[in-house]
Amino acid sequence: MISQRSARSGFAAASTCRTNVTMLIFPVPLRQRAICHGVAHFSSSSAARKPVSPSDKSSQVQPVSHSASSSTSTSVHPHLPSALNPPQSTRPAQLELPEKSANSSGMFKYYISLGKAYYAFYKTGLKNVYHNYRVAAPIRKRLGFSGYLPTSLPPRSLSGTAAFEQLVRKEGVTRAEFQLLRRSAYDIRRMIPFVLILIVCGEFTPLIVLALGSRVTPLTCRIPKQLEKERRLKLDRKSAALRAAVTSFEKEWLNATTLPKSIPSAVRHASANDILSSCAVLGLSKSHRLPAYIPGFMQATFVNLVYRPKLRRWLEYLSVDDSLMREAGGAAGLTADEVRIAVEERGGVDVGADRIRDEEKVKIMRRWLGRWIEDGGKA
Repeated sequence: MISQRSARSGFAAASTCRTNVTMLIFPVPLRQRAICHGVAHFSSSSAARKPVSPSDKSSQVQPVSHSASSSTSTSVHPHLPSALNPPQSTRPAQLELPEKSANSSGMFKYYISLGKAYYAFYKTGLKNVYHNYRVAAPIRKRLGFSGYLPTSLPPRSLSGTAAFEQLVRKEGVTRAEFQLLRRSAYDIRRMIPFVLILIVCGEFTPLIVLALGSRVTPLTCRIPKQLEKERRLKLDRKSAALRAAVTSFEKEWLNATTLPKSIPSAVRHASANDILSSCAVLGLSKSHRLPAYIPGFMQATFVNLVYRPKLRRWLEYLSVDDSLMREAGGAAGLTADEVRIAVEERGGVDVGADRIRDEEKVKIMRRWLGRWIEDGGKA
């Protein structure tokens, strides 16, 4: 959406929901050249995995699962039956934990079973990291990248230009393949440190990864509690950044839901505060403020060296993902899990947690994402 009123672009929180759930509206930064980018945010879901609807099942491979009572686990070789949804192996497997016994004499057996369940879950996740890496290798070679060393997308050498999106279109890469490439590269870089933690800590690994966060944990090895904690932290950071944005922008409400038309120009002309707040809203930083140990005269330089390139690459990634999603049919064909991931990556809105069912949350998120994709196609 393009505004004729000012020469600015921005992130804005959109909020139109005809349900009994209150949705907050806050402006978000990155204002430049009359291009508006809409952002809102959703709260953490419950730790339990939602059942997949029949429409979702048709585009998914067989989920990776394991029994809590057994330490053995089967991993699914990732196939790409859909041009839209990446394989189930790129997401965490279902974690089934044993029921806690009321009898104190059975507590030891319970904790043994619990440790085996977590170990099997992590073992399955690591197997899927390796399988995803192997399946993604031919796609990387097709794009001219190394088949052995995964590259973050878009690569730094092509960041700030339209060359990467043109390359993806030229080689006919689907959204499912694009997401497989990205998630595989993300996971493989975390595989070695995570394996070391698993070897050293054993059954205590869940406690360690909850303390360390997601920096050393592949996407396929994140337990529900870890995902929930991560979502809550992101929500807190976004809320703080958006509250600061209200004061910073003199309570000027923007109402847009699309990426900047010229991402390099928008990021280049945005202020340091806008860059920091945008990174916090999109989950790219822990705060909308720089650490106190960075002196004032170094802050602008630090933002230009670290956060400005990071934000530009993230928006370029979203731009390519939006385009591929639009070509593959849009948000309507995404599975429930993929809808949530896509909305969170775009800094979507918080539906307000526990007052509605998971199915209703997914519907609201799907509508929000659908408007995002539709508005992006018109920009």
